[in-house]
Amino acid sequence: MPAIAAPASVDRARLVKPGVVALLVIVGFFAGLRPSETEALDWSNVNVAAGTLKVCESTVNGVKATRTKTGETRVVTYLEPLVPLLREWHKRQGSPKSGLVIHKNGEPVSLKHLSEKVVKPAAEKAGLGDRWQGYYGARRGCGTLLVQTGSSCEQGGKFLGNTPEVFRAHYWIDKGEASAAAADNYRLHKVAQAKAAEAAHGLTEQRKLQGELAALALGDGGAQ
Repeated sequence: MPAIAAPASVDRARLVKPGVVALLVIVGFFAGLRPSETEALDWSNVNVAAGTLKVCESTVNGVKATRTKTGETRVVTYLEPLVPLLREWHKRQGSPKSGLVIHKNGEPVSLKHLSEKVVKPAAEKAGLGDRWQGYYGARRGCGTLLVQTGSSCEQGGKFLGNTPEVFRAHYWIDKGEASAAAADNYRLHKVAQAKAAEAAHGLTEQRKLQGELAALALGDGGAQ
């Protein structure tokens, strides 16, 4: 499935008061959460002041589990555009210390229901019915954005809760950077060798000169 294209900028005026569906997509894009992780996200695991969240639970087919897909807990410092949006959402919910972040009247939401009854009809009405491929596209868009803004495979993998190998396989496209980096490493190695040789030669010449001066001094002393 193709990733959502990374936006050049974020229109905060339009996103400052997101609804449930918008927030699902926004959290997926700027925090890189899986849909199951977003659905289970609890305010007790979100620090809106620090801009971080702990990903340790997931909900699949309405069943909540105290583990993620990979079984590993991770702490995400979500991307800057999400900071004011989550703070606003938290404030609108009454600044709770716990409870679901994504909900409707305090009850869990069905991502499938929202997709079938809200998102798809809206996309079709806008002439974009074939473009909606599900909430996972937001997470994949996040991976694309991380690559485009310079994250390494290790950094991107940590952010998304993947291994560097999985991140590389799904998001990294080598456009010659790796071979260029290898060539640059070789160049730097040769430069370092040349500098070391130059320094060694300079030291040898210095010692030779010191020896000659010492010999001259010794000779002068004998002549006197």
